[in-house]
Amino acid sequence: MTNTNAIYTVETTSTRAIMSDYRFDLPAIERQIRLCRSTLGAILDELESGDRSPDAIERIGECTTSVTGEIESLWEAIKQSH
Repeated sequence: MTNTNAIYTVETTSTRAIMSDYRFDLPAIERQIRLCRSTLGAILDELESGDRSPDAIERIGECTTSVTGEIESLWEAIKQSH
């Protein structure tokens, strides 16, 4: 099932622009993570909906490697904050 709210978010929202206005308190951080989760859901929906060229797959793969590294860094920072 497609999450239309997530797709709307990807098409109309600049995540970096929104995130730059956040204060670094826990509720703001939670909102950022929820926005990213929603966007990732929309990305999965889009990827599952059709074929991609080999060049597109390579670019997407490079981006996912970068995102994965950032997510792992975030996870480590959260685990160490206890």
